[in-house]
Amino acid sequence: IFKTHAQANNHLSIKSNSKVDSLFINIILEGKVKYQSNPYDKIETFKKNDTYIKYIDEYNSTTILDKDDFSKGLAISIKNDFLEKNLSSQFCLLEKLRKSKNENLSTFIHKKDTQTNIKLANELFNSPFCGGLHDIYIQSKVLEIIYNEFNEVNKCFCKDEYNCEKIKLSKEDIEALYKARDIILLTHDFPNLSTLARKVSINEFKLKFGFKKLF
Repeated sequence: IFKTHAQANNHLSIKSNSKVDSLFINIILEGKVKYQSNPYDKIETFKKNDTYIKYIDEYNSTTILDKDDFSKGLAISIKNDFLEKNLSSQFCLLEKLRKSKNENLSTFIHKKDTQTNIKLANELFNSPFCGGLHDIYIQSKVLEIIYNEFNEVNKCFCKDEYNCEKIKLSKEDIEALYKARDIILLTHDFPNLSTLARKVSINEFKLKFGFKKLF
């Protein structure tokens, strides 16, 4: 979880770059902030109660606050291992989110969020607890926000009639899947899914989806 609370006396521009490889849910609680994903993307302005969700493999961005602007917000970073463990059955949804970063989409969703998630985000930002109770409180709120957001994304896909039948395995994908099966059956030379995916040059989601479809 990343909390931000900033006020600018002068124009402020913060550039940052890091490898993250995570799905981010961002909620603006107060004020506004401008955001540019990389030097070539357009600058987007996010205001109070705006929520956006985006898959980021490498964080290369600029955050901008104009003079006298202020911003208060919350970002939840969801790592790949959490997605794989808890949402592997949502292959189509996860694949679409991952692909969105390569489809000239600066954000996958940009909308006025439900008051439910705004309320949850404010409670997260201002946890009244400490120690073990704080950990339980934070975890419960984060999981509820993730649930609500994925429900919202699923509704968007229903409108677009997006489903697993539209996920196609190319000839190269199928060859990679057979190589992966051989590694499992013949050599047992892989400690985890991400390593196996890298060995055969396929992403983890398609690896799992392809195994279910072919084998």
